[in-house]
Amino acid sequence: MADSQKGLDSEKFANVFQQVFGPKKGRDLRFTVTITPEESASGGSKNISIPRIAPCHACESRGGPRTTCPMCRGKGTLGKWRRLVSSLSNKETGVCHKCDGTGIVCSACGNTQEIIHTTAYTIHFPPGVQSGWSHCITGEGCKGWRDNPAGDLCITIHINETHITKE
Repeated sequence: MADSQKGLDSEKFANVFQQVFGPKKGRDLRFTVTITPEESASGGSKNISIPRIAPCHACESRGGPRTTCPMCRGKGTLGKWRRLVSSLSNKETGVCHKCDGTGIVCSACGNTQEIIHTTAYTIHFPPGVQSGWSHCITGEGCKGWRDNPAGDLCITIHINETHITKE
C-alpha cells in the first residue's frame, strides 16, 4: 500500500472518530410563536422569553458560592443503621449522593452543574408570513460544556386561524 493511501485511511478514521467522539454542541432549542392572521398580513415583531439550561459557571470555575451539604452535614458520608438480630445492629456508611462525598454543595445549582437561564428576544417577521415560517439563530441554544459550541435556537411561526375579528 502506498504511503499516500495510508494517510488517506488514517484521515478517514480521524474524521469518523471526530464525528463520533468529538466535541458535542449544546442542544438545539425549538419554539413556536403564535400570531394572528392580522399580524401575519402586516408583519411585525413579538417579544419572547426563552428559558434554557446552561452550565453553572460557579461550578466550572470552582470559585463559586459553596455551602455545607444539607444531606450529610459536611461529612461526605451517610450512615444507616441495620438490625442484624434482635439485639445487635450494624451501622453502614456510604458516600453522600448529594455532594458526591465532598461535604459541600454549590449554592447556585445544588451540584447539578446546570442552571436555568432566561433570555429575552424580539422576533421580527415579514408581511405575508405563512404558518411554518422559521428562523434559526446559530449559537443561541443550550450552551455546550466547557469549550464545546452552543446549539441553535429555531423559532417557528404558527398562525392562529381561529382568531377572527368580528366587524
